[in-house]
This record gives sequence, C-alpha cells and structure tokens, in this order.
Amino acid sequence: MQINFLTNKLVVIHYPAGAGGKFIAMALALHPRILLQDKTLARADMEHSFPITKTKKIVMWTFEKKKKTNSHVEFVCSQFAGFSSYDLMEDITSDEKKCNELWKQLTNQDKFYFFMTENKDAESFSRYPNRKIIKVTNYKWILQPRRKIEIDPTFDDVLDGAPDSSSFDMLSIKEKNSFIKEINKTLDYLGLDQSSDETLFGNHLDDLRKSFLETFTTGFNDPTWQGFNKGGN
Repeated sequence: MQINFLTNKLVVIHYPAGAGGKFIAMALALHPRILLQDKTLARADMEHSFPITKTKKIVMWTFEKKKKTNSHVEFVCSQFAGFSSYDLMEDITSDEKKCNELWKQLTNQDKFYFFMTENKDAESFSRYPNRKIIKVTNYKWILQPRRKIEIDPTFDDVLDGAPDSSSFDMLSIKEKNSFIKEINKTLDYLGLDQSSDETLFGNHLDDLRKSFLETFTTGFNDPTWQGFNKGGN
C-alpha cells in the first residue's frame, strides 16, 4: 500500500510549540469519527469504535498522569505516523521513507479523521493538497506561564498564508460554552455532525477543559524537557 496524498481526512493543527494544539486534537477525538494521535489506540478505535466515555477516559488519563508524575504527557506525531513535520521540513519526502503502515492505511481510508501538527513551516504537508488545517489563535496566555518561552511575532503571519483552514480561539478554553462553540465550529469545518446528545457531549468536553486548565503548566518548568523543540503540546 502506498501513501494516498489526496486524502481529505488529514487534519493539520498549526500552533507554536507549547501553545496547546494537541489538547484541541484530544478534545475533538471525543467525536466517533476522529482518532486519537496514538498508533495503538487509533487501530483499536477503527476496529471497535470507541464510545465517547472510553475516549474521554483515555484523555483524562493523560491529565491524571501529569498530576502523579509532575511531568508533561502528550501523544507524539513520530510515534503515531513514524515521522513528524520536523522531518518534512528537512526532507519533504521523509513521510515516504519513514512512515509506518498505519499512516498508509489512514491516508487510504475515508471514514476517520486523523491529526498531525506543524509548529513552524506551514508548508510541511504541502504534498497533501486536500488536508484540513486548524490554526490556533489567542494562545499567548498558554505560552507565557510555560517556562515563559519567547513568542515568535511572525508566527501568525506564517499561518495567514496557509490554504483552506479554520481558526480555533484558545481563549475559549477559559469558559465552558465558548469552548463548546469552538469545538462545534471545527466539527462543522470538517463536515462532521455534532453529537446527537449535545448536553452529554458538552459535559464531557467541559471535564477535559477543566482538567487542561488545572494541568497545562505541569512539567513545563522542568529544564530537561525538550518538547518545545519537538512539536510539544
């Protein structure tokens, strides 16, 4: 099986490393047609169709582990696909050279959306012309307390040049209804129906939102953590 570069199920999240993009991917994965960015979990979900409660439990585990270990926990692009946007920045054909069988399978199926991230170059996935793009905005409040990393003033300009895309306002995370609205806007952009039980879906999202707010700085003061150089959450 070869990579299908014409897939329209790839969703690329653009955000500066450390700005919370992977949390958005996890929250969206509550939808039954969106996969978590983990190789084993994605395969299992495609085969068994996780109920929303199971996906929520998996995401909540990441927050619980943060609290227990006082370290940052996230799903990693290179484990999921075999390569990352950083590989593509060095060699645009690195996906063909490094990708795993799951990546090939995902690009050749038409049911599930799957995520990758870009933190610098907005053209890393340019060979996938039908990709969907989510651009985070209003993210500085997340970056500033995370080791107070320097914010690149040109980052938003890079995103402005990206093709067909939808924005995600990270300020919405601070308030339940605003966050649900942003999630539903993104589902509309992907052409996915919203949950048939909006109240239940909203309550699950709110639990994730509150857990993110409780833990989003955890582990980012550890000087040994290098996630900002590797596409961190």
